[in-house]
Amino acid sequence: SSAAPVPVLVESRPASQGWYLVPFGVGHLVHGQRAKGTVLAVGQGTTFAVSAVSLGVALSLRGSDGRYSAGDAPTARAFNVSYLVGAYAFAALYAYGVLDGLLSPPPPEEMPR
Repeated sequence: SSAAPVPVLVESRPASQGWYLVPFGVGHLVHGQRAKGTVLAVGQGTTFAVSAVSLGVALSLRGSDGRYSAGDAPTARAFNVSYLVGAYAFAALYAYGVLDGLLSPPPPEEMPR
């Protein structure tokens, strides 16, 4: 004969504010702010991808001496600019997410029933 499983009671705790330090809106999603978390995830994901691809292309245009040819220089310059714009946009979105999360008042506690 098998005994009925004993239920285990687990104390629920609010999520740590440390989650706001994780990029891509993770902190907002963990704290139940789905819309803001999704906007940060998409925005940071897009700017990170643009920055990474632009850097990869710019570096691939370099010659064996580490310099750009005269023909590739304008293209490389454009990719270097988009790399920096993407990186700074990512950093701005990350800083916004951290500051918004850490400076926002915590949601009201749910009353036990």
